[in-house]
Amino acid sequence: MMGEEDVIADLVTITRLGIVTILLWLGSRGWDIWQARKRRSDDRKSLLRALFAEIDFNAADMKRFLDTAPSIARFEHLFRDPHFVPHITDARHTDVYRSRISELHAIEDGLIGDVVRFYGDLEKIKAQIDGLQQDSFRRISPAGRVGTIRNIYGTSEDCEALGREILAKMQLRYGDLELKRRAEPKLARPDEHDDHLAGRLRKLQSDLDRIRAGHS
Repeated sequence: MMGEEDVIADLVTITRLGIVTILLWLGSRGWDIWQARKRRSDDRKSLLRALFAEIDFNAADMKRFLDTAPSIARFEHLFRDPHFVPHITDARHTDVYRSRISELHAIEDGLIGDVVRFYGDLEKIKAQIDGLQQDSFRRISPAGRVGTIRNIYGTSEDCEALGREILAKMQLRYGDLELKRRAEPKLARPDEHDDHLAGRLRKLQSDLDRIRAGHS
């Protein structure tokens, strides 16, 4: 028959085992919670980096388009030809935004609206570019066609400016991610290049005329 001391010893042992079991369970739960939080943190950082890179690409591509696109004055001349239809390539990238749109809550509230508006502007530009291939575009007046190009330029300028603003805010708010934009070379407009070339040709012609005059 067990004595009182044996019963107490058994109770102490059971209590200790119970405490150890509870501590192990709490430790396991704590580890699981930490792992889950780390995964969420890693996923959030991955989203922010990917979204930053995609917005950077689109904003840089928009700037490159604006820097190299013919001027409105150039289109006023080109649209004198009723059969002329400009060709503009839609090179936007939206894979990150589309595939992870359900995770946008990971971004600060002040940025979500700007990001949604940025990608909305990209969709608007696509619709405007697609409209250039419609029969209705060929039927409108030259002034109307120039206005269509002006709208594309205006939306592109707004989109590029908003993209730069978003990227600057992300760099400021998520400094621990060390987000950096790609450097883009400065490109000249085609009509600026044409004007420069035409100026050189005029100067060359003037020099030739002067030489001829000197030999006459």
